[in-house]
Amino acid sequence: MGISFSFSGLLKGIFGKADSASPTLPVAAEPVRYPEFAEEPAVPDRETVLQAFDTLKQNTAAPSLHITLLDERPAFAGSKVGGTPYVPTDMEIPVDANGLQLRLLAQIDCKELATLSEYPHEGLLQFWIGQDNASGLFTDGGYRVIWHPQVDASITEDTVAARLRLTGDYFPVQGEFAVRFDLVPESMGMTDAHFEPLFLAAYNEITSGAPMHLLSELDDELTELLWDALPNSGHKVGGYPYFTQYDPRSEDDARTVLLLQIDSDYFDGNCKIMWGDAGVCNFFCTPEDLQKRDFSHVLYNWDCG
Repeated sequence: MGISFSFSGLLKGIFGKADSASPTLPVAAEPVRYPEFAEEPAVPDRETVLQAFDTLKQNTAAPSLHITLLDERPAFAGSKVGGTPYVPTDMEIPVDANGLQLRLLAQIDCKELATLSEYPHEGLLQFWIGQDNASGLFTDGGYRVIWHPQVDASITEDTVAARLRLTGDYFPVQGEFAVRFDLVPESMGMTDAHFEPLFLAAYNEITSGAPMHLLSELDDELTELLWDALPNSGHKVGGYPYFTQYDPRSEDDARTVLLLQIDSDYFDGNCKIMWGDAGVCNFFCTPEDLQKRDFSHVLYNWDCG
């Protein structure tokens, strides 16, 4: 028996009809379109990076008074780190929100700030911090910056010491130290929150290649080079800050004045100051508040590694 084969029957079985015309094939779906991803950023040119860095150093150059701790007993109403503060008779010892007295971190005889034109040049500028385990950092009212325009020479150290209530708990300064000030020019370093936008602007203005968008586009070698060039560590008034973690300010924060930086100081086996695990402390204000001698809006921060 022969087998008959009908192509039209096959078409009918597949497409539901048999026709001499070409069958209508199913319409293909639109191809899937995946989002386009940006290309990997180009590696910034080394020479352009260094040129932009030099520009930033020149544009941000500022005077700073570096502080050296001396193994000498400081004067009661003189510049010092730690020790007994000058307190006028009619002034209460500052306290935090829990009623715990603050303690003197540093006191500066403003006559020694004469080379810093924006700072006060008379009286005493004091920095007080809390006596709790975090040195007032997380406590309401846990720090104060106080400027005394005049000093009453009749007030004695013993009189003030009798009014102090020291807890004996953790305090970063181990003892009291007279200080020496040395004028040192500084420029903004990488840990400053304002560094990135200024550096990117300087780089992008002169590059002939692709623009930079983030500091993280720098390779490890260049990052380390720029970091080490301007560490900005140490004790000082003015200049630019250093952080072991990160700047608590945003890049548009107007508190650009470094009133005081006190670093950990533990060299040669002699621990004089220790913030947590070898940290650093900073006080900031705006140029406008400094000009008005208004220290009620100061930012206080310390961090450690």
